[in-house]
Amino acid sequence: YMVFLVLQDFLQPTSSISTRDAVDCILDIFPRGMDQRGSIIGVSLELAAQIPCQHPAQQKLARLLWAVGSSTHRLDKDRWSVSRFLSREREHATDYYVQGGEIESFYQTLGIDLTDSLLRPRGEDDPEYPPDRYVNYVAFVANVLDIGIFRPWSRTALFIMSRALEQRHEEETPRVRDAWVIGAAQLILWHGQGLFKLVLSPEDLNEDDRVPKWLVGEPNVRG
Repeated sequence: YMVFLVLQDFLQPTSSISTRDAVDCILDIFPRGMDQRGSIIGVSLELAAQIPCQHPAQQKLARLLWAVGSSTHRLDKDRWSVSRFLSREREHATDYYVQGGEIESFYQTLGIDLTDSLLRPRGEDDPEYPPDRYVNYVAFVANVLDIGIFRPWSRTALFIMSRALEQRHEEETPRVRDAWVIGAAQLILWHGQGLFKLVLSPEDLNEDDRVPKWLVGEPNVRG
């Protein structure tokens, strides 16, 4: 709940809270040694589905998740939780694991959760998940892809677009059919230049047999 309150204030159009201050406020909620990834990412994805697809808060939220993953404040907490069990001589040996492994681990968790939450648009009879939520969520996925957290990867766009344009939706309501198409269009609006570059440079697609369990590609970090 505290994470939600910080994000709610940060995402307001009139907010003067910087991304760094918002990240520090969120991380201060959690005691040292406590895994905060699930709470931060879970609340962020829930908010992303509620933010209108064209609202600038979508981009702010995507940039915040990028900043959380690489935050030195978060890494210092993780370094403490590991090094307190080690001798002083071995503390420096943990830096590679904490700084590199923990950054990549956060983004991997984000990638998996982004995929797991990519649901189908539902009918108007489901007030908790109206079709607009699907459009908003796809817009957020596109914004996350566009800020460079993950390596160039077209599989996400192909998956979303194929579900919208190649599958049959005749039995669904007009509003749901619109959500499929408008959702797919968010990838062009918010990640179009990145997708176009993948077409121009297909050798950078990185689409070999080592397909991760999530659809957004491998994190674009190395320790």
